[in-house]
Amino acid sequence: MLQEKVYEILDGKAEEIVQIRRHLHSIAEPSMHEVETAKYIREFYQGKDVEWLHYPVGENGVVAKIQGGKPGKTIAIRADFDAVGIKEETGLPYASKNPNASHACGHDVHTAVALETADALMQVRQELPGNIIMIHQYNEEIPPGGAREMIADGVLDGVDAIIGMHVWPAYESGTIQYRPNITMTGRSRFKVEIIGVGGHGSQPDKCIDPIIAACHFMTAIQTIVSRRLDPTDSAVISVGRFDGPGMFNVIPSKVTLEGDVRNCSPRASAFIHQEFVKILKGITEAFGCTYTLYYHDDYPAVINNEGIVNLAVEAMKEHPIEGLKMVPGPMNMASEDFAMYLQQIPGMFVFLGARPQGEWYPNHNPKFVVDESCMIKGAKFFANVAIHYLQTQQEK
Repeated sequence: MLQEKVYEILDGKAEEIVQIRRHLHSIAEPSMHEVETAKYIREFYQGKDVEWLHYPVGENGVVAKIQGGKPGKTIAIRADFDAVGIKEETGLPYASKNPNASHACGHDVHTAVALETADALMQVRQELPGNIIMIHQYNEEIPPGGAREMIADGVLDGVDAIIGMHVWPAYESGTIQYRPNITMTGRSRFKVEIIGVGGHGSQPDKCIDPIIAACHFMTAIQTIVSRRLDPTDSAVISVGRFDGPGMFNVIPSKVTLEGDVRNCSPRASAFIHQEFVKILKGITEAFGCTYTLYYHDDYPAVINNEGIVNLAVEAMKEHPIEGLKMVPGPMNMASEDFAMYLQQIPGMFVFLGARPQGEWYPNHNPKFVVDESCMIKGAKFFANVAIHYLQTQQEK
């Protein structure tokens, strides 16, 4: 069977995929500055059996087409390759050389997995009943994200379905965590300035204290989720910055709050925004303050296509991967611009378990590490689902 042939090819790449990942890890580049990473990806494909290689797509994306030897549908595999602005503290010999960026989210893993998947699929290209598009995306971390721009540049033209994954040390290595329908939340972000009248701390009656108003506001917006939103909807409102600069004996003139909102549907997103503004207006008016507000919807929710999820489960049953199992997982309250692709075509986003032995740290932690043995399994999963999709679509 074709899948088993690809598995065998990938088994021979176990050391190479680690080397690729460690090299990418060492040259970590933050979003919108992924120059050397994009160059490495392009050079990987040059001279290999791809129909075409495009760069840049959007600002810095790389896209390659593997043309199957038989007619059929087209499926895309997407992997992001930007790093985050976090100084690495792992002490690894291949740690990031860039003190201002590290692969603390695992996008180096995604890229290594996608490159080796592509290399294996190229070797069986003539047996593929359709085509595979490899989407290497820049800037997933910073809104509006690279997906939007790559879609605008036509990356999904002629593509029938798409699959992607995210490495996740919170999950046991050797698992693919999946979920049909809503899989990750949408995200909005806000910045509020509550403006009062500053003055001496001994004369609060001569001031309008924005700190008091801001404290009431920060508490009140939590009631949007606990008392206003439908309990069957999940949402999180977090204030990550509360800043009223000044001195111990001075009431400041303004307070700045910044944070984000996670939601599971366009309905919940719109409702939370509406209630947020209503509370802000009411509290600032009650305390005699004014305000400025920036509120922006960054990414929609990641909503998997149930048919593609079922197809992936079927593929794993028919072509099992040693040491890897698919297990239903919980909804993830993080956000991903992979959602943009899923708004255009059916697809699926899963989590590749990568918990190392001993102590582990979550994504975006300076000490983030992964079990590298998960990578070949992830590549086999990508290849299995892509081939199974093309085979089953050809039969229809």
